[in-house]
Amino acid sequence: MLRKVTDLTDATRLKELIAPSVFNPSVVRLDYLLTTVYAIPQRRLYIWEEDDQPVGILGIERVGRDAALLLHIAVDDRFRHRRIASQMVGGVIAAEGLTALYSETDQESVGFYRAYGFQVTSLGEKHPGIERFSCRWEAGQHRE
Repeated sequence: MLRKVTDLTDATRLKELIAPSVFNPSVVRLDYLLTTVYAIPQRRLYIWEEDDQPVGILGIERVGRDAALLLHIAVDDRFRHRRIASQMVGGVIAAEGLTALYSETDQESVGFYRAYGFQVTSLGEKHPGIERFSCRWEAGQHRE
């Protein structure tokens, strides 16, 4: 079940969940992410729970009346391949009333975005040896 995070005071599990979606996830970087980045009202965290335990996390930034940037998405390894990430994306689109969702990703994750129905465009190598991709979803594109 999808739930919006409203309290970041006990963020240990949130840090564990979000770490795989963060480049070089040091303790300092994860603390900063949860205490500063997601403290801004336009940025929101959602978790997916199974048996009342958080197993997935998704973070967005609202960039307009009905659009958002997908900043982070990750699912606990033990719960992957159960469509949790897709359900989180669909749930956030519905909960936030989005008609557009944008993200940037790497080769490892681009397949997820394509499967969901995002339009994917290569940005080339933004960093040496690392190809990045722009991903754009607009209402009516989702393939379930």
